Amino acid sequence: MSSNLTDTVAILQLQLISQRLNLTIGFILLISGIVGNLLNIFVFFSSGNYKNNACSLYVIVRSFFDLIVVGFGLGTRILSYNFQIDLTNISRGWCKLRVALIYATCLVSLTCICLQSIDAYLSSSRHITYRRMSNVRIARYLITGSICIWILHEVPYVYFQDLVDVAGILVCLSTNANYAWYHNYFVIIGLWTIIPITIIIVFGFLSYIHLRERHALLDLTRQMINMTLFQSASVFIFQVPSEIAVAYFLATANVNVNAYYRARNQLIQLFLSNYGYGTYVGLPLHQKRHSNENAWKIRNTQIFQDLLYRSIFI
Repeated sequence: MSSNLTDTVAILQLQLISQRLNLTIGFILLISGIVGNLLNIFVFFSSGNYKNNACSLYVIVRSFFDLIVVGFGLGTRILSYNFQIDLTNISRGWCKLRVALIYATCLVSLTCICLQSIDAYLSSSRHITYRRMSNVRIARYLITGSICIWILHEVPYVYFQDLVDVAGILVCLSTNANYAWYHNYFVIIGLWTIIPITIIIVFGFLSYIHLRERHALLDLTRQMINMTLFQSASVFIFQVPSEIAVAYFLATANVNVNAYYRARNQLIQLFLSNYGYGTYVGLPLHQKRHSNENAWKIRNTQIFQDLLYRSIFI
């Protein structure tokens, strides 16, 4: 009896910690994501660099889709878990749309950071053929193509996701086990983690080598490469731990554990799930006009970002 009471108290404490942790971290990331991405969009639109610099265009597009991810993904998660306002269990349309919308926007955002990493490598190359491949016209085609591909990729989710009666309660679930398996394993682990992380590591490393070897790069190109390297590092820092946790919990989903361990796992899973949204929190930037130049310069405003970049890449 005493043991059961102790376990019950411990479970309630874990649930309370989980709620407060979700609310605190969630609001911090939500506010940072909205403000940071809006600032990025404003900065790059104001500078006009997106008209002739592919990397700037990728940043604008990625910031726009990151806003959607943070707002509709993290925002609705906070409402659901902390305030018990879950529209997916009320509205059939929102049940079908929410996950598909979040998945598509996440994939577009990750595609943009991959393209940005590749563009940083191309724009800093010694070969003029590669440098010519870094242009806005090609970037527009790639962005438009990726948006269309990922929207079409998530269309089946709208069909398979539905409200299901579970013990008299309507719950938003996938009605196709095979498609759910495909998303849980291939999309989350493959498309969200392994493929983008591999691309940004390879091209980030090659861009860093160019940055150290080529001292004649334009200031704007050098600044955009530095920013791309840091954004790539932020994806690695936030995305990898979160997706490793996802893989672990998927692998142990059918393992029988007691209520205490279930509550503990829920706390860890919730923390890392929210932590993963750090990938989509925009890095605040501002523009600086040098007195001897007419072009706008973009540089990072946070000292810790530069220190983190140096600790990872140098």
